Amino acid sequence: MLKEVWIVDKQTGTILLQRSYRDVMISTSLVSGFLQAIYGLYQYAESELASTESGKGLESLNMAGMRWLYAEKKGLIFIAATDAQTEIQLLRDQLGMIAETFITKFGSPFDALYTTGVETWIQSDFSPFIPELDAIISQWEQMKDVEKSAKMMDFLDVVQNIMQRFQYFPGFNQLVEGGQLDILGEAFSEGNWDMSFLSSLDEEEIRRKIEGILFAIMDYFKSNLGDQLSYYISQYFLPYFKSDWARIKEAKIDEILVQVIF
Repeated sequence: MLKEVWIVDKQTGTILLQRSYRDVMISTSLVSGFLQAIYGLYQYAESELASTESGKGLESLNMAGMRWLYAEKKGLIFIAATDAQTEIQLLRDQLGMIAETFITKFGSPFDALYTTGVETWIQSDFSPFIPELDAIISQWEQMKDVEKSAKMMDFLDVVQNIMQRFQYFPGFNQLVEGGQLDILGEAFSEGNWDMSFLSSLDEEEIRRKIEGILFAIMDYFKSNLGDQLSYYISQYFLPYFKSDWARIKEAKIDEILVQVIF
């Protein structure tokens, strides 16, 4: 989620709107001073870096444990900060939507040149934009949850298909009864297959546990089936891999399967 959003007049450096979504409140004077430093860095980058061979100024940077993105539009600079791990394209899209919505509602310094005048426009009350800003960010978070849930659903569905094929292996029921597959029972409980549950899952932790389970299953069958193991793999897994390999790769479980099965 976005942690900070600032809208600044490029010419004067005036902060038109600042919205913080951090859990810990920071003093206004500290925020303003920090923003002025960032704004100065932006101006320096625009004049110095844009003259380099790449011809590009500053668009983003990682600082203070967060990722900062800048977008300039019609004399305004839109600045957003979020976790350093956030994908740059996602942050760029969010900031673009915020910029478009703000300018549609209030206009810009460029527009004010032909109407009220820039100084009068800068002194306007932009706080009515805050509810719309909150709504934009909330909608983006919901979209992220839906996307994460869909990916997790595909991943777990692929794993379930794999587990269904293991059921044809002799001795699988004894392995289940031994209590070694509890994580699958938890992940595949019908009552839990909803967006809120799936989006709350720690994907990396689930992947590590399932990877460990798959290796444990194969170790069990290697010890108990011996030379027969290759027959069961070719009989029950190879046809499935051929028919569903695109989704297996999309779920990013292909490398694990190659290691486990082969």
